[in-house]
Amino acid sequence: MLITQPYQIDTFHGGITDKHIDAEPHKYQMADNFLVSINAKLFTRPGSELLYPMHPQIPSGAQRIGCLIEDFDEDILVQSASKIFYEKDDDWETLQGPTGNNVLTGGINNVVDYAKWNNHIFVTDDNFSPLSKIYIDENGDKQVRTAGLPRMDEPDVSGEPGDEAYLYAFMYKFSYKVGSVTFKDLGPVTIIQASAVDKPDEEPIEITNIPELENGALYNYDTDNIKIEIYRTSSGGDTFYFLAEIDNDTGSYTDTTPDAEILNNRTLYITGDVLDNDPPPLAKVIHVANNFAWYGCIKSADGEVL
Repeated sequence: MLITQPYQIDTFHGGITDKHIDAEPHKYQMADNFLVSINAKLFTRPGSELLYPMHPQIPSGAQRIGCLIEDFDEDILVQSASKIFYEKDDDWETLQGPTGNNVLTGGINNVVDYAKWNNHIFVTDDNFSPLSKIYIDENGDKQVRTAGLPRMDEPDVSGEPGDEAYLYAFMYKFSYKVGSVTFKDLGPVTIIQASAVDKPDEEPIEITNIPELENGALYNYDTDNIKIEIYRTSSGGDTFYFLAEIDNDTGSYTDTTPDAEILNNRTLYITGDVLDNDPPPLAKVIHVANNFAWYGCIKSADGEVL
């Protein structure tokens, strides 16, 4: 009776040989689909397969794919020209903002850069597209929004003649959820002076022509959910207290609140010489490290490239 037992081979540094019958144990005849590592161990040869066999081509067809990004659902985001696609329900879906604008504004050959922070993906390109942020909301849906908020144009503030002087502050605000975590964008502050007016609780102060934030063809602001916060000082004061919050498309507000009523309200975030939250600059490159965002190759408001 022939008794056999396993023979363990721990190293394969001898490689393939034609004379395998009498060869040393570390040599072998064949090892299909295996390669030898630097430690003389066999490992499976890397292979490739179609990521989405049911739809192996993006909707744009035979068009340059410039970037592949893994999101926080472990899905692949595919960038081509100004669009980003993602796989959903066995098909490609185009990622677009609330009013149907694409993630980017560049052309077919634009070069994309991106950075990840706190379950956000920030995306820009070398055509100076406005910085976009991609995230997965509380319903598990992928969203894209323009990062940051712009400074609001000046509304009109008027009151009946009197001996009081007030300062009003206005800003856009956007609250949203990434998963179960709430984030809040607060825009830069616009300040308007109302001098020589009567007290608002005696003669109302009218705020009119409050500008509505709109997307146009470039931006992806969530205009339906953006709010406008209004702050006011007491007469002759310089500390801004919360006065009211209105919808983005409201257009006007009537102030009838006495000074004593606002003094217990929260103060504006720039209180104590805190800098405004300016929107991100137009930039070709973004990198996030240690909770700081770094922007490279910036285009200023007047078009100068730095």
